[in-house]
Amino acid sequence: MWGTNSRQVFKQALLCSRVKILYTRITLTRVTTLYFVFTVITCIVLSVSQGVAFRDNSEAISAIGAVIDARRVNASLVVLEQGTLRTCSSIPNQRGTDCVDILTFGSKDLQIRGVDSSSRDVEPHISEELEFISSRSDDDSEGEDLPDGESDGSDLDNGDEISQDVTGRGDVHRRKTDNKNDEEAVEGSEGLEDNISKSLDDTCITALQWVDDTIHDAQREDVVTFVFQLWLFVLALVTILNESIPHLVAGLFGHALGTAWSGYRISSTQALKTFYQNSIVSEACDGHDILGNWWDVRIRHAIPVVVMNGIALIVLFGLSYKLFSVYAKESFSRVGASAKIHRMYKVVLLFSVCLQLSAFFSTASTAMWIDKISHNSIMRLAHHSKLYLAAFIVTLVLSFPWFYLGWVCVRKECKIRFWAFMAISLIFITISTAMFTSPLYVYIFISWRLFGAMSVTAYVLAVATAGLAIICRLNYGKGLAHYLQVSDALEGMDFSPVIFSNTGNNDLEKRGSMEKRLSPATFMPPTTVHVPPGAFKFNKPLKQRGSSIYSEENGIAVYLSSSPPLISELAPAPSRLSRVASKRSVHIPYPSLKDIDTQTAEARKSKLLPALQAAAPSSVGSTTSSPTSSSLYRMGSFSSTDGSPKRVGLPANPRSAKIPSQPF
Repeated sequence: MWGTNSRQVFKQALLCSRVKILYTRITLTRVTTLYFVFTVITCIVLSVSQGVAFRDNSEAISAIGAVIDARRVNASLVVLEQGTLRTCSSIPNQRGTDCVDILTFGSKDLQIRGVDSSSRDVEPHISEELEFISSRSDDDSEGEDLPDGESDGSDLDNGDEISQDVTGRGDVHRRKTDNKNDEEAVEGSEGLEDNISKSLDDTCITALQWVDDTIHDAQREDVVTFVFQLWLFVLALVTILNESIPHLVAGLFGHALGTAWSGYRISSTQALKTFYQNSIVSEACDGHDILGNWWDVRIRHAIPVVVMNGIALIVLFGLSYKLFSVYAKESFSRVGASAKIHRMYKVVLLFSVCLQLSAFFSTASTAMWIDKISHNSIMRLAHHSKLYLAAFIVTLVLSFPWFYLGWVCVRKECKIRFWAFMAISLIFITISTAMFTSPLYVYIFISWRLFGAMSVTAYVLAVATAGLAIICRLNYGKGLAHYLQVSDALEGMDFSPVIFSNTGNNDLEKRGSMEKRLSPATFMPPTTVHVPPGAFKFNKPLKQRGSSIYSEENGIAVYLSSSPPLISELAPAPSRLSRVASKRSVHIPYPSLKDIDTQTAEARKSKLLPALQAAAPSSVGSTTSSPTSSSLYRMGSFSSTDGSPKRVGLPANPRSAKIPSQPF
């Protein structure tokens, strides 16, 4: 019991700490707060707008689907190629596929269809009756039955339209409308759908099948766009929590793509509306408009999406630029001052951006493909459709470990994870390349614009990600992983925070200066050190030292410096300065005592010692004397009268062969 309670307390404490960290990072500066708040507002508004668009498309699909289902047409694939509407038994350009041309738009004479003007006058408002059926509730379905052929003359007197059954069915229901006290004659639910379907010929039904498939694709686009907005919000949240440049850049790039696509969707909707009204309604359906004013409502709901995307892109670009300038300088200063490390780190950041974008677009395009061939007649008509479905399911499943392996292997320089990542990348690229040889894939790629755009984007990003991963692999073992690990460890211990906390008046960003936050001098005010007068007093009295002269009878005097000790005796010199001084000095090897004894014995045997002592003045001032002559000269200077070497406490300076002739 105690263990369960302790685990619950620990989980609650952990949750509270995470919430506290989240709140601290969000409210760190005004820029981070504005970035988070505006991202939340953008996500909510655009998500609701996509929900409204999804509802609009669902209403259109319900209206068209009711007419098509009542007709019970044979399963076939409707294709629109170069203005010609045709039905195919399978995927176009596939072996064994038979296609029949139904209608070529722009070259049809409406009088040839044999539809007289009276039938068009009788049924001009089928779309209005179908809209009433789709929006009718159970309470509105009450009415009184009339005998066959009877009608109230007041309907015609009021100028209202009456929908009649061209096939002779007479079961009609009458109800009061909410706007006025006039009456509307409509059929029962199933009867009206059957009558509308029967009043439309096969050409119109075929054209409506193509419209239904197009609006179904738009509905799938609404779902993908809705998930895309949630993904952008997650990127913004991770950007603030981890102060991540890749997430920041990926989020901004995603908003740019979303804005461009929303603008394209409204233009494509307008073009589809024009084609539907001028070609399908006028030529294929003889003026029967099933959707009515649905297109105008759809466009009105799409305009705020474009406006909000444009505003969000402009505002987030400014906020992202400020955050990027701070994060970039702090990241590079944290990694190190080496230009080589900077170049490698920039490649890693670019790889991370491509990895995140590629992961989303690959997953989204794969999900769109699976939904397309699973909920359509294509699944029954295409050859090897199950094989294609299995390939894309494998791609969808491998996307998650692929993203994790790519994110970890580059930063930790793990070779095993890198090769696993490259193997999965090769599978992705191979499947995407091979699918372009499939007639089914090519047909969907051409007929569905969003799927084609996302597939190309995912393919390019996958190739770019694999190429950048290879470049990062070539940089393994060059120090980047060590710097990243050390900086992450120090940051985790609050030793070297990435951004300084805003406490009191120290938040310089709130004063409108983002650049001042980057200067270490801003946060390190000058420190004054007060040294007491007796700080440099010595415990022991210093002895007065004079000039020390070491000489022999026939030798030259050697003067040693008697300068008093300075800082060198108070504290050891820094090791860095010692290394610098050592590199700049001229090193002359100092001989060992064994070498001195050997050389002295040889000189004594050859009786060259007096000659060497006499020749010593000529070598004074030479800084490039050989090690042998220098050591022999020192040996002669400190030798006794009998020629044996004398060991003294202060040896000659091994770093300089120059012996001054005057005291220091």
